[in-house]
Amino acid sequence: MTGRVLAVVLGAVIVVLTGADAISTLVTTRRGRKRWWPTEVFYRVTWRAWRRGARRIRRDERREAFLSVYGPASLLGLLVMWILLQLLGWSFVWLGLRSELSDVHDLWDALYYAGVGFFTIGFGDIVPNETPARMLTLFQAFTGLLTTALVIGYLPTLYSAYSRREELLPTLDTVQEHVTGLGLIGAHYPPGDPGALWEFCLEWERWCAAVEVSHGSYPMLALFRSQRPHQSWLSGLSIVTDLAVTLAAVIDVPRRLDALRLYRRAVRVVDIVGHRVPTFAIAPRPDPLDELAFRAGYDMLASRGVPLRPFEAAWTDVRSMRDSYLPRLTALADALLVSTRFTAPDVPIPAHLLTEATGASPPPPTPA
Repeated sequence: MTGRVLAVVLGAVIVVLTGADAISTLVTTRRGRKRWWPTEVFYRVTWRAWRRGARRIRRDERREAFLSVYGPASLLGLLVMWILLQLLGWSFVWLGLRSELSDVHDLWDALYYAGVGFFTIGFGDIVPNETPARMLTLFQAFTGLLTTALVIGYLPTLYSAYSRREELLPTLDTVQEHVTGLGLIGAHYPPGDPGALWEFCLEWERWCAAVEVSHGSYPMLALFRSQRPHQSWLSGLSIVTDLAVTLAAVIDVPRRLDALRLYRRAVRVVDIVGHRVPTFAIAPRPDPLDELAFRAGYDMLASRGVPLRPFEAAWTDVRSMRDSYLPRLTALADALLVSTRFTAPDVPIPAHLLTEATGASPPPPTPA
């Protein structure tokens, strides 16, 4: 008798925990989760294995194609995991209540009946004899329908958030091979008309806010690869953050508060995604932006007539702001196997047209 009661209790715990995990993952947008929750364990284990396999692929195109499969496949894997866990839980429940069923003698019979009820097949070879068991069978069928409906119903929500993340990335274009924060300032700050630059920053502040909400609610979105291999959403975030740092610390403009707000939005995205995505013990890397590279960018902005703060004060503030987020950003990029460099589309432009449009030779690329 005691063994049957323990089986029912164990099965009920598994069913309730699995249902709570599914609801917490797909419905609840604000939650505190433990490392032992099924979804957390699933993504931590499977992504580590998938990432290890991707690192063995030498060709970039094949590696990117392999990594792009993981995001959509993980949603199917989640559904399979939840179904298997619920079937296991219901199997223990029915094993403990086998006296109320017509032909259940062991765990395999209980598993078979759990599957028949969960998928609402209803062969009729095993039937409940008492009213409580009949009601519980109906509840089991409801949990099966609910679990499947949750995953299918939230697919449009996830892909809508993914599309919103991707649709703005092509606007990061400075008609140079590698896009940088300094290059964006040069492209959107024509002499005497900073309005276009601030409108550009406002647009990307909204983008950061949208990514913060969507990836904070559904962290699996961070594992969905961007549509363009060399234009990752994370590299775009890196460039936008670098743009905000430059505007706040280098350029002497009255709207510095707008730049600081963009900076806070971008760093907040790094914090939220980095906290939810499985990361690894990676040795910190030095900041690729040294004083010589910063001087080249500083002189480029000065040649364009951009009002600048004194060099020493600007360099000190840039280093301080980059140190506050860059280690977490590079660790996140390493965990996701993406580069923080953003490459513009490979569309040739005649050199003389480029020179006439920019009014100067192309600026040297600055590390993000």
